[in-house]
Amino acid sequence: MKVIAAILDNTSVLADSRTRLIAIEPRLRLPDPLALKAQAALRDAYAAQSVKSSPLPDMTRLKAALTKAKERIKVATAALGKLPASSPGISPEAKFPDPSNDVPVGSDDQRRKLTLELEDAKAEALKAEDALFQADSQDSNAEKLFDHVRQAGIYPSILKLTAALNGSNLPAATRLILSTPGVYEYLLLKLLTEDNADPHDTEGLRQAILIGASQEPSAKFFAALVGFYSKEARLSLDQRTLDLLALNAANMNIPLGPAGKIKTVLNGLLEQINDIGLLPSYVARYASRGEISPTRFTPDIRDRMVAILGDFDLQLTATAFDAGKFDEYFALAYREALQSSRRGEDPIDLKMGKGQLGAWDFQVDTFENAQEQGVVKDNILAASVLYYVYVLGDVLGVFQFADALLLRRAKGRLDLSRAAGTKLHAYKLRRNDRMSVDERAHFYRRALNMGEGQVLDGTIVNEDFPQLWHGLMKEVADNIRKNEENSAAEEKASRASIEEAIRLLQYNLSTHMGDMELDVQELYSQFDEAKDLLSDPEVIASVGGGRRQNMWTLMERIAAEDFDSQINVAALRTLGVEGWRILQFVASFDGPAPDEEFGSFRKSCESWIIAQAAVGDMAGPGSGDGDEEDEDDFGDPASDGGEDEDW
Repeated sequence: MKVIAAILDNTSVLADSRTRLIAIEPRLRLPDPLALKAQAALRDAYAAQSVKSSPLPDMTRLKAALTKAKERIKVATAALGKLPASSPGISPEAKFPDPSNDVPVGSDDQRRKLTLELEDAKAEALKAEDALFQADSQDSNAEKLFDHVRQAGIYPSILKLTAALNGSNLPAATRLILSTPGVYEYLLLKLLTEDNADPHDTEGLRQAILIGASQEPSAKFFAALVGFYSKEARLSLDQRTLDLLALNAANMNIPLGPAGKIKTVLNGLLEQINDIGLLPSYVARYASRGEISPTRFTPDIRDRMVAILGDFDLQLTATAFDAGKFDEYFALAYREALQSSRRGEDPIDLKMGKGQLGAWDFQVDTFENAQEQGVVKDNILAASVLYYVYVLGDVLGVFQFADALLLRRAKGRLDLSRAAGTKLHAYKLRRNDRMSVDERAHFYRRALNMGEGQVLDGTIVNEDFPQLWHGLMKEVADNIRKNEENSAAEEKASRASIEEAIRLLQYNLSTHMGDMELDVQELYSQFDEAKDLLSDPEVIASVGGGRRQNMWTLMERIAAEDFDSQINVAALRTLGVEGWRILQFVASFDGPAPDEEFGSFRKSCESWIIAQAAVGDMAGPGSGDGDEEDEDDFGDPASDGGEDEDW
């Protein structure tokens, strides 16, 4: 009995572990029945959806083959029954065994042909029945996924991926699609077997799953949703309108509850389509080309583009659009939409002009998805690089040290080979093409309010960033302290205040880092070029630096000899690198992170706080006097009358 109980218990644990492996939570408290119908249709569609590397049998085809074989048996048996009795001396059972003994047998050619047809049909029926039996016992995509995970030994990695998806702040439709039986298993199995994705790259897999869900599964779900909606509303819509309605529904974060909500939203979309035609679908297609980051095409920007394009009175056709004949208009509409959004103009004014009233159904924003509004990941990623370059390039002094090498070369204080000398000379020739000290200072001040650089008149400085940054560091420090005071796992401090601080940073940087990607890319290229110069082995050997000769000791030596100063290279390097890591996490944050990822983030914050204490305020966001001191100590030799020396 104990053995049986152990087996049953082990089976239960195994079933539970398999369930947890692919359990995406739908989190719909009061779902609209239309959403559940569409999910059921999606489930049926993926029941037989197979991954090419491990195809599932086509049950419909096998059942049709069996039905056809049975029909052939019926026809052949009936035809044989109409023939005259068999000739004497011939045993019909010997030639044509049939348990029913109801089939009369003759010896003519027709009887032989019918008998052969009957035997062939019986063989075909047996073959079809065997195929169906084998198909019924064949593993589903879920079973194949479990087998693959078990054989590859990647259960913890896939469980971590599922936890990351469950912890992500996903749109309701995306979450419902992934929770549909068959969808997540199909997408994941395809990634692991066909695409050979790294099972340990949690973030890469998470992004790939979300992209996969937004394509074919999303199209099937919204097509079914719109189909059920039109049937329930008794609407007679042509296929083009149905497709357009499904596309627009998929492009917005459509609410899936309570009952009646979907119908209300789709009614509004249908009215919009009737008013403005196919423009939203063309805007969606333009956004999907990837020429501009898709994250920039927020619902607000799309609405503004539609309003602007409506004034152009374009004669759009699919052929001309695909050929790029309207790209200029769409680019202009995007730029104007972006500018009007920053100016705070009402998109209704773009369409109708100020002072005019349009139809309104008195619906208001209930902010159910407020946390998802206004976050542009690329803007925050750009901010992470800008912060990195500020600390390492201008506070630590990578740019100034590279210029100091040029001055040393001009004075004959460097002994370099032709190759190293050519690299240094090329850096000198490109000086006028790179951003100046003042231009860099302008960007630091405008985007992050760091340093004391002068900005152009009318420039909007990100005054809030320093306070928000220090607020995040304070919340992390408090969290660390509380966890140290309460060591029990069940008493871990809440992350809610940290997550709120992260969201505030997201909204801030999404706004203030707009349209700066190219500038940041140029700035990092400039930094990378200077870093490459400082890390050249010949340059390092020529300057010297004792037994520990590397780029960092080179900078310490130049600071001491050329600027008569000492710098805390390790602390400043930590500030730059960990600050970049922190902002990278902020950019990717879309909900509670897995413990491992959050632990890495918290460790980066802790390292940043310790490094900040080591260097004082000069490298902190919004620093004042410290930056001025830094400019005195590590100033650009060319910035204070440096033009007098042509080096």
